[in-house]
Amino acid sequence: MTRKGLVLFGFLILFSLSFSVITPFNEIQTKADNLSVEDNLDTSLKYYLPTDFTWNPLKISSLGSLSYTTTQGSFEYSISDSLIYIHELDTYICNYGVYATVPVTNGHLAYSCETRTTTGHADVRRGFIRLYDPVTNESISNVPQLMNSEDGELDSGYHYFGTNISLSSYDEVIMFVFIWDGYSADWGLECFIKNLRIYTDDFMPLKDSLHAPIPLTYYDWSFGTFVRPPGVEDLSPPLTPVDGGEFNYSVNQTHLYVEETGSGTDDSLVGGYVRIPVNQDTIKIAFDARYACLAGYMPLMQLKIYHPTTLARIYPHPNLSFVGSTIYTDIGFNYYEFDFNLTGYDEVLLFFHYYDRDPGNQQVKFWITNLQLEYPIEFDEQPPMITGPDDFIVESGTVSNFINWTVMDDNPDIYEIYRNDYLLDSDTWESFETISINIDYLADGIHNYTIVVYDTFGNYAKDTVLVTVIAYFESSYPFAMLTILVLGISIITTVAKRGRRKEI
Repeated sequence: MTRKGLVLFGFLILFSLSFSVITPFNEIQTKADNLSVEDNLDTSLKYYLPTDFTWNPLKISSLGSLSYTTTQGSFEYSISDSLIYIHELDTYICNYGVYATVPVTNGHLAYSCETRTTTGHADVRRGFIRLYDPVTNESISNVPQLMNSEDGELDSGYHYFGTNISLSSYDEVIMFVFIWDGYSADWGLECFIKNLRIYTDDFMPLKDSLHAPIPLTYYDWSFGTFVRPPGVEDLSPPLTPVDGGEFNYSVNQTHLYVEETGSGTDDSLVGGYVRIPVNQDTIKIAFDARYACLAGYMPLMQLKIYHPTTLARIYPHPNLSFVGSTIYTDIGFNYYEFDFNLTGYDEVLLFFHYYDRDPGNQQVKFWITNLQLEYPIEFDEQPPMITGPDDFIVESGTVSNFINWTVMDDNPDIYEIYRNDYLLDSDTWESFETISINIDYLADGIHNYTIVVYDTFGNYAKDTVLVTVIAYFESSYPFAMLTILVLGISIITTVAKRGRRKEI
């Protein structure tokens, strides 16, 4: 080969290498058209690994669309079955990452991973997983996203995240795994996504290993509007309760609900928190959450963890959902599970809230249900025991008639007594207590008395006693008839004896 040929060959090699580092997004749709996920994957597998998909590098200037590509900035990455690694290499403000087209199974996308971000400076650096429409390349704004950390930590450490997202109108979506470098400085931002699993059914690792859903009324919830103190340089600023943020809330055994009802407080957190025990330096939690709002300036629903006494944030938070449209959007219920390392804590504050970044009314609403936790004590799944009488009869007008039930459980809570489906009485109870209800002065007929006894873990038992009330004449009628019969026989016998004496 001539010298000129060798030079030309060298340029071709350099060009091909540079092209392989950053793939322009105009090739994304071509690749998607030529590779159908459903046609090229083994659907008999329980889950897919990263190497089951074709990943491509991408740099975009804005997250609204994968089409906002840029040639500025640089990064490096590597992909294996166990780890997706992304590393910022310059000072350009950009979103760096890799994307792949992944399948949606039966209207759901279920995946889990362990995430970690590191940086050389304690300012904003985040690792994300975000979903995009495979046809329009636009962000699917009405689904949750994973954001694995925020300001304040040089190394987030690994924590586990899993979700099962409803995507009923899709057969496949584009998954973008990336880091957002929000500052024009090279702080060595790194993102690690370990053990990414995309499931082919509704299986989620923690769901079946945790305790059954816990009644939300088991906890002592606190609600309010909170802000971080302005100008505080502490990397973990505490929550500060403030007036404002017009909202309503409710808690029952199955659902927690928070709703913005009026003007908000700018840069405030509105919601409820509860103390949660920590088991063996970790907290494992799973729940279903639903979120809706009229989008203003990026309203978010979040889960955060705080110190139980200082109220300082002690761990980076995941974003549970994101709404990027300008019309009212309801994402419906989606499932989430987390496993956080909380070494050194016996308990923490678990805080569910929406992040109000707009002083107007964005009509924000969120629901939490099916809360599951791993407890440091044995979870009680046994219902209370009730000992009560059999069905019985009372006479109308008599007094001092009672139904007595004896109730037993290690974690007593409340009882309710109903007569013919009408609530008569409700109160707390103690184990081995006798609960009584007076049944005097009832109308004639059959009356249904039912007691329902709950423990603090939501288990319950019930017992029904039928009370038949009869009139005094009805109750004495058999005895009166027997008396008359005996008297009649006695008279006849006496008369007969006298008749015989006369004949003699």
